[in-house]
Amino acid sequence: MSTTGGRVEKNNIFVLSDILEYKIVSRGNNRSIAAKIFREKNCINNDYRTPKILTNTFNFLIGRFKQNEGVLKLTNTSKCIGDITLDILDAKKNNKSDAKSIMMGDFILDLLLSEQYLILTREEYYSVDEVLHNKVKKKISFNPYKLEIGNKFPEININPSERTGISLRKYAPWRNGKRVVENVTEKLIKSKVIIDSSIESSDFMKSINFLESVKWTINPDVANVSKLLKEKLINTEIDLINSEGMPVIFNTVDIKRDFQNKHLKNMLLYKDEGLFEPHLGNSSSVPVLENEIDKLYKRLNKLKNESKIKTTKESLIKLNNEYNIENRRWTDKQYCLRIQSQAMRNKAILETINGTKEFPGWLGYNFYQSMYLDYRGRIYNRDAYFSYQSNDLVRGHFLFGEKKEVNQKGAEYTFIHAACSYNQTYNLEELSNNDWLELDYSKELILDGLTDISVDKMGVNDKHDWTIKNIDMILDIAENPLDHLDTWMNAEKPWVFLSLCFEIGGVIGAALSNEPYYSAMPISIDGVNNGTQHLAAMSRDSQAGALVGLIPLEIPKDFYLKIGKEILNINKDKDINNKLNKIPMKLIRKGISKRGSMTRAYDAGSRKIGQIIYQDSYDAGIISKYNINKSDCKQLGKDLVSAYDKVCTGPVMIKKYLQSIVKHKIHTMQMKNISWFSPSGFPVLTEKWVARKKVYFGQLQGKSIGHVYLEITDVPSLSDHLSAIGANWVHSYDAAHMCLTVNSLMKEDMKFFGAIHDSFSVHASDIPTLITKTKETFIELYDKDIFLEMRQEIIYNDKLFTEKEPKLGDMDLKEIIKSDFFFC
Repeated sequence: MSTTGGRVEKNNIFVLSDILEYKIVSRGNNRSIAAKIFREKNCINNDYRTPKILTNTFNFLIGRFKQNEGVLKLTNTSKCIGDITLDILDAKKNNKSDAKSIMMGDFILDLLLSEQYLILTREEYYSVDEVLHNKVKKKISFNPYKLEIGNKFPEININPSERTGISLRKYAPWRNGKRVVENVTEKLIKSKVIIDSSIESSDFMKSINFLESVKWTINPDVANVSKLLKEKLINTEIDLINSEGMPVIFNTVDIKRDFQNKHLKNMLLYKDEGLFEPHLGNSSSVPVLENEIDKLYKRLNKLKNESKIKTTKESLIKLNNEYNIENRRWTDKQYCLRIQSQAMRNKAILETINGTKEFPGWLGYNFYQSMYLDYRGRIYNRDAYFSYQSNDLVRGHFLFGEKKEVNQKGAEYTFIHAACSYNQTYNLEELSNNDWLELDYSKELILDGLTDISVDKMGVNDKHDWTIKNIDMILDIAENPLDHLDTWMNAEKPWVFLSLCFEIGGVIGAALSNEPYYSAMPISIDGVNNGTQHLAAMSRDSQAGALVGLIPLEIPKDFYLKIGKEILNINKDKDINNKLNKIPMKLIRKGISKRGSMTRAYDAGSRKIGQIIYQDSYDAGIISKYNINKSDCKQLGKDLVSAYDKVCTGPVMIKKYLQSIVKHKIHTMQMKNISWFSPSGFPVLTEKWVARKKVYFGQLQGKSIGHVYLEITDVPSLSDHLSAIGANWVHSYDAAHMCLTVNSLMKEDMKFFGAIHDSFSVHASDIPTLITKTKETFIELYDKDIFLEMRQEIIYNDKLFTEKEPKLGDMDLKEIIKSDFFFC
């Protein structure tokens, strides 16, 4: 597979490339600095770099639209696209400023807006900012700009071979943290860390070189199915109910109901029993109302006059009602935008696998994946969305590039992986009627106030036996996936489960014919709330450790359930208790406590967690059915922080101790950044600077566009350092844990590993070794004086630091060896 040098007129990337090159040489752009940069780099006529810039831009937009639920901020998007452009032109050295990047991004975006691939909109509210312009501070009022998917965006066809981070050949080794790929210089680490020869022999370098040498291929059985289901996977239609209770189909690409939904123009529509009004949704109303509510609450706290208190309370009730309606409308719109962006991403993924009319895909080829590290040492695939680190659809298509014989243990772990991927739920009655279960879960469920349990919360043997119990279903799916579409699509991870159905079919077939079976299937084990696992190990907190699999138990504890129950306990005497009591515990776990607990481990604040709870509750149907509104979710965000901090006292103490060390380094030692070497030898460098707002006036669609962006100063931001240190320290250690695990497997002569931060994959028969090495490296990571290491690494054990060490708990790290639920 190679880069296409010529033009293919039917492909819109090349049509856009010709338009871009005409724009570059046009007399109308003689005064454009962006056009001059293109000209200086001789990128003016049938140049291979113009389609590369546009391809990378669309790959970036597809990935970013999915991450940001269909809406992108203009200025940040312009800067990122500008950086892509300058890197490909090799023009970054002489154009380092953020303003130059924004200017180059605007030049590309102007083309995409003109050709209707993007839509430029503005927030309805004004933002007033004090900015620096021409070295003079002044206040400006402006409406922030944003980008949405245009009507031609879904038509884009990207040459599947033109992907950043996928190659038919192994990548060249890194030299001083850099290498050139297709005439573009790539950096290994996204930070100012300088890599020299002394670091190149570190454990983290050995692991990154190993991971980039892993050979991958596409599962042809899964690819055949996804090709047939392409139209379903890129469908943007949803089912709604009209005011007469009749079902209607709504196409999410036409939110305003001007085209595909024109026949629904004036209808009242409902989703999950609540009004569905995405056409009225806008993000500007939400922050405006939020500010007004905050001001009224502050005023209420100061008032003493009973009449004024009553009037203010009435105003607050009215504003809160309006606030909750606007939040629901905006979330409706986000839901539509999310479906649009997911469909676009699915289209790009499927075309990367199966190709387009003009170009072949990666099916049938072996390939390698390029990676990079963030400033904490975490390893990421360079490709925007087609990698083993991507979603279930992609992961279900990935196979290792070589097969390995599946032994008895390998077959057992394949069965376990299938059970967890489907993740069926059983209620109390169903549990009592299933004689294949080894453990009795009913008692624990009743104690926890639950009525059901999913398979991933069962014991190891019961997970394995679930697959035995459902073997006929699995073999039926493997024989004819389309006839059993509803069955496997109901799995928690449908595409991974489908791939395992094919795999188990092969295992069974080989066993019946008494022949060996060879497999290239990656079988994974996952950490349980990995951030809390690391923090619990540091603090030896046995309560937190038991909840996240660090202590041997017959039946695993449910961390998210524990947090959910604590939230209920906090609210038992509050008004919201009447709402919460009606919500099944399973939905409280899923919509309220799960993702918030995960992010709290990394020090997310109550405001961010409240937003997460609102989004997850909306997706789970809690918002409309149980009348949970945005005001409730803001309070639940605060409650979750309190619940987590109460349940995980050890982790909280660790983060506070780290904050005291950081404060000492910035205040007492007068140093500007926070740095340390992780256990893998990675040189972590965290820089948090006080920033000042600047304005750059660009041109888009013939209009002057004011970009307000942040320019960093040389003054360290203590508050940012304090809020980030807990997450940064933990992430540097979870990255080190994976690197050290990879290196220990290399000594066992293993050549294949799938890396997703806290999810590790190998061939089925290698899982027992992986589990052992994962536990051993984790124990070794923390079987030491962790507080001394923090002081030595961050403040060089400065004698002026006198903060008392947190008191360690009573957890025995070596007991992790016996746990079935550490990584499982």
